[in-house]
Amino acid sequence: MCMHVWLWLVTILLVPSMAVADVVTETIQLEKTVGTDSGACAAADFLSVPSGTEVTYCYTVTHTGPITSTIYSTHTLTDSELGILFSNMPITLVPGGMAVISQTVAVSATVMNLATWTAMTNGEVVTDTDMALVEVDDDGDGLPNETDPDPDVLNPTGCFYNELTGEIVAGGLIEVSGPSPIVTGANGSSGCYQFSVVNAGTYTINILQLPEGCILSAVCADSGTLTPASPPCQESPVTTTCTLGSENVGGTLAPSFACADNPYALSLNLPGIVPDVLNNNIPLNCSVRQGVPVPSLSRWGLFATGLVLVLIGLYAMQRSRKQPLRV
Repeated sequence: MCMHVWLWLVTILLVPSMAVADVVTETIQLEKTVGTDSGACAAADFLSVPSGTEVTYCYTVTHTGPITSTIYSTHTLTDSELGILFSNMPITLVPGGMAVISQTVAVSATVMNLATWTAMTNGEVVTDTDMALVEVDDDGDGLPNETDPDPDVLNPTGCFYNELTGEIVAGGLIEVSGPSPIVTGANGSSGCYQFSVVNAGTYTINILQLPEGCILSAVCADSGTLTPASPPCQESPVTTTCTLGSENVGGTLAPSFACADNPYALSLNLPGIVPDVLNNNIPLNCSVRQGVPVPSLSRWGLFATGLVLVLIGLYAMQRSRKQPLRV
């Protein structure tokens, strides 16, 4: 865990130009924010990050009293999770002045912490509190790990596979479109894809690129728009998971890569964050990948053109030999 503290102090020196008021309200205001930039203070008091991320808390205190009020010279800052950050620190905080302190820590679990800033001078004490929330969400699906039934897995998930062998095939590329922000964990280039959504709606898996030498299967058909609460989900009734096909085990679908055991859909009617849609595997016909690689289309074109020209030449020569000589 990496921790460091820096202090930025801004004071505004104001010279009173009027007599002290009969009633003076002594007050400070504390604002606590959190972000991932250790060199600047964030504006928000909420953050969602994966486990192990370093976050920076900023504590900004402002003297909000009138210009004739007390100048506070000693300060203590405590945090319900981080403990005492400093005690009786000499900081000159004048009316309208501001002091800022930050601390950077690595988070491993969701945490809401309350900060208390106490300002003192000559026996006068004022305090204020504020809080910030850091939510740890490893799969980016909008559910913190503590309440996510599958905290390490983005969902829906699936893989491109060879329908003849069950082999996971790399080199594809997918893009997901739908009505809400979409977090893509894997785009199919390694063979498998993962993404997550937040809002309910219909999401489409758009295949931008198929693995070289493969086409979509003509045998294993797309199931149409999938609704997780109905077949072909294996669980019934569906609660938090809709498992469609076999798992990727060591680069091959197991226990089965048969069409009947691996229904899939490129259109998903999702109710929101849950249920999970797992193993939505996309079948491919990769017969041209077997054995000797097939030449590219451009090479076939050159070969065919050359062959036609040769045949035309041979035909012309043959006719010229049979043609009687005319004087």
